[in-house]
Amino acid sequence: MALWAGEQQLDVRRSAQELNLVDKQEVRVEERAPPLKLKLTREGPLESTVLLHPPDGTFSQLLAAYCGKTGLQAAGYRLQFDGDTLAPAGTPADAGMEDGDLILVVRAR
Repeated sequence: MALWAGEQQLDVRRSAQELNLVDKQEVRVEERAPPLKLKLTREGPLESTVLLHPPDGTFSQLLAAYCGKTGLQAAGYRLQFDGDTLAPAGTPADAGMEDGDLILVVRAR
């Protein structure tokens, strides 16, 4: 589940005061699909990194998370799934991905 105030997703670990919510401010609850466990691996070394990623999260966000963990520069890489290059604005839901799917991280050319 996710809490939203307008277009801002709220951190449910923080208090209303910490989030600067005003009295009687409208907050909505949205049911969200659980994150997928996706395996990302680079060309060459066969080490894979497992990341949790929401089905509606973008591939650019997934690449940024992977690069943050591995110290790579996201601008130098792109993602492939089943031989197809993934559009940065696409999502795992768009690609029909499931838990455990393998995504290849390749150098951008």
